[in-house]
Amino acid sequence: MTTPARLPDVVDFQPDEQMSRDEWIQFGTVLSTVHKGMQWAVGDWINFGRKQFHDGLDSGVKVMAHMETSTLVQYSDVARRFPPERRLHLDELDWTHYRVVANHAFFEEEEDQIFRDAVENRWSSRVLEQKCREHVFDRAAIAQGKKTSEELREEKLDIQRKIDDQCRRYHTLVGRALDESTGDTSEKVVTIPLDVAMAVLKYAPNPALDPVAVQ
Repeated sequence: MTTPARLPDVVDFQPDEQMSRDEWIQFGTVLSTVHKGMQWAVGDWINFGRKQFHDGLDSGVKVMAHMETSTLVQYSDVARRFPPERRLHLDELDWTHYRVVANHAFFEEEEDQIFRDAVENRWSSRVLEQKCREHVFDRAAIAQGKKTSEELREEKLDIQRKIDDQCRRYHTLVGRALDESTGDTSEKVVTIPLDVAMAVLKYAPNPALDPVAVQ
């Protein structure tokens, strides 16, 4: 590979006025590829210098003075954690997804499954972070014989279903009482079971309780 004697101080886009639309699209595709792979390229560059010349990060900091040292370290760490042969989903996942997984101590088979799940479910990097934390929690829970995040989630959903049932009972009782009333209902007092009222008061913000008496 040859290197130009001098690179421009400022990189811009100054096409020939005769450039066709197809050429313009092709150029944009190249820019997109370069932009998407920049973190990987910088990380690989630093790691190559470290291996070949025992001088990766120090020179990287000097050459790329416009970038924070912590950023260069992160690029290097993620590239080393996931060498090119393990970057299997670059069309569906961006560098940030790999950074998220790199922050956790997973086995390779765990990482591969997490990436497959991320692609299949189209997780954002934020969702992926949550899923990684759940995986860490589940792994510890299983080792200790405790409930996994999925079991806890089902438990919460079951509680929510029961609360929803109580709320429906509440609205049914109130509606029935008001339907059966005659004349002015402003002073109407509706009696509902205590367990129903407590469930609504605790889990349903700002319920329409006026006028209601709880006994």
